[in-house]
Amino acid sequence: MFTKEWYKNHESFRGMLGKKHSLKTKSKIRIGHLKHGIVYTPTYNSWANMLQRCSNPSNNSYKDYGGRGIKVCERWKNFSNFFADMGERPQGMTLERRNNNKGYYKNNCKWATQMEQNNNSRNCIYITFQGKTMTIAQWERYLGYKNGVIKHRLHLFRYSVEKALTHPLTRGGIPYGTCRFPNRLERVCGLN
Repeated sequence: MFTKEWYKNHESFRGMLGKKHSLKTKSKIRIGHLKHGIVYTPTYNSWANMLQRCSNPSNNSYKDYGGRGIKVCERWKNFSNFFADMGERPQGMTLERRNNNKGYYKNNCKWATQMEQNNNSRNCIYITFQGKTMTIAQWERYLGYKNGVIKHRLHLFRYSVEKALTHPLTRGGIPYGTCRFPNRLERVCGLN
């Protein structure tokens, strides 16, 4: 998790330890034992994980963050500053960068739901149809299709975007039902 080298390089962490602890014992101290009382809170964990992803090459996610140049602004290397800018993490939310190609700083970050995070990842595929742009997952939710229907139509069956979004649901080529929101499908197809 946190290495001795990481502790030495993060001044904000050193300030959180009591004066009675020497550098030799810092690596043995569990984070939950810090005296300021905010470790193991969701906000602190988000901050610590952000630093790890961006600055620790041993972290499993480093290649997707620090490895591709995503950095944490100097101000946010201190937890107090991060907390002042972002506030307490709301329940069910995670730290999200608005622009995934930029680093972690106040104007590029927000607390977001997992669904928002999923729609803001680098591997999202966006589809524009009849002037409306959404991810595949958003189109599926909007039209009431089960998860994966549109993706399979586009990639497995090689449907056009129009056919993938407007073709009735079938089983073995035989229509077996409609989407959960037929009025939305009619609106997208221009039938009403």
